[in-house]
Amino acid sequence: MLFNPPVRYIKDLYPFMFLMDVLCFFVVSFGFSSFDYGGTGSVVRDISKIKFLSVVLIAAKYFFRFMAVPFLFELRTAIDWTWTDTSMPLFDFFNMENFYAIIYNLKCARTYEKNFPTPRGVTKGAVIKYLMGVPVILGLILFIWLPLLSFSLLNRIGIVLPPNNVMLTIGIEGYPSIFTIEAQGIELEFLTDAEYFKLQNAFSEHYASSDAESILRARHAVAFIREYNPESIMVSHI
Repeated sequence: MLFNPPVRYIKDLYPFMFLMDVLCFFVVSFGFSSFDYGGTGSVVRDISKIKFLSVVLIAAKYFFRFMAVPFLFELRTAIDWTWTDTSMPLFDFFNMENFYAIIYNLKCARTYEKNFPTPRGVTKGAVIKYLMGVPVILGLILFIWLPLLSFSLLNRIGIVLPPNNVMLTIGIEGYPSIFTIEAQGIELEFLTDAEYFKLQNAFSEHYASSDAESILRARHAVAFIREYNPESIMVSHI
């Protein structure tokens, strides 16, 4: 019996030992909240307090999501005013609901501060500042500042969509057209770099140096052409 016991104590007692560890964990957790700092001395009251706080935080989360949806608050207020017996005008009813929303927001904030107090005048830690500040900085740069910078410098939005065909019509207003011609396919070609610079030189070279208005027109023409690249200008062979 000593060398071949019918029962192995380690195997049979291990589940009970694990169960005791679990029970000890709950006893220590609720006992600390009941008898140490911040506890009320009653486990039932502490559990009720935790449940109440969780309900408040969940309600505040859904309230913030509700207010974040554009025009949903205004729609709900208009529906309430339409089907509610009240002597208040519509816009006064809007003001009242807005006051209630602000007060509820402040109530949630004060409840959170009461249960999770923060020391006054203490600087934020470096970890919190980097975890919250760096994503905000990157988001502002990538989603707001960088698109505005690219649009202003490149002066283009989207992709270039070349035309499929070009139609030229000559006529007198109020009468049928005199001449109509259409070009498509291989008859439409993009400008080459040489043709692009030649087009610029055609306006920049042919102007009267003594005429200020002529110089201004040439500058405006060249500036307008430079807003486009050779891939944005097509030549139609008609």
